[in-house]
Amino acid sequence: MDDLFDEVGISAKKGASCPKCHAELKPNAVLCVACGFDLQSGEHREGAKIQAAGRGGHDLAADDLLARAARQIEIDKEEDKKNLTHGAPAYVYLFGLVVIVAFAGMMFTLPKGLAFYITGWSLVVFVGVIQVYYGIRMVIVAFQEGPKYGFLHFVPFYSLYYLITRWDRVGKWFMKSLGMIPLAIFGGLLVGLGLLLGLTHQEKEDSWLYDRPRHPAVCLVEPLSRSSHSLA
Repeated sequence: MDDLFDEVGISAKKGASCPKCHAELKPNAVLCVACGFDLQSGEHREGAKIQAAGRGGHDLAADDLLARAARQIEIDKEEDKKNLTHGAPAYVYLFGLVVIVAFAGMMFTLPKGLAFYITGWSLVVFVGVIQVYYGIRMVIVAFQEGPKYGFLHFVPFYSLYYLITRWDRVGKWFMKSLGMIPLAIFGGLLVGLGLLLGLTHQEKEDSWLYDRPRHPAVCLVEPLSRSSHSLA
């Protein structure tokens, strides 16, 4: 059979081949140098295709590209591991410490309702600022891909389309933004609790004046006796 292939000028492929373009792959290859198909993630990497430039140059460029692709995959794995294991950034813990200290101080100097109210709004504002920061990071990634993708973020609903189609690039920022929502909900509950308790001491101290039932005033007039008239 091999002789028959040789006679017609066709060589039988040996070893693994690319599932997308069916090009022959080297052992332990992680990227197809013919079409740029990533064998591990199943995605197409732009700029990975190499044009033939002589046998020696092609092999050298292919080896260099495979080495860079392997390093990039390892870097991506390390970044994903950090995002899952390292927890929240340091500024989140710093803000939490500041809020706890400020809340403890307000409990001794301000009405309890007002302390809860201020703390709740502080949490809500903090979450809003962090979510705006994550949104800006997503826009920066879009501008790095191309200016038109960045400016398209100002078109309604395009950011949602970009998020879905570029999940590997901006998905981590979106997930971090979602992770701040429970903190905002907790802040809203504190605001509601503060309104329920009352924002001033005066409302609590003078509440008995308003809760006391009111009775109409009765004026009693005693009639003058006859003796008093005679003396007059």
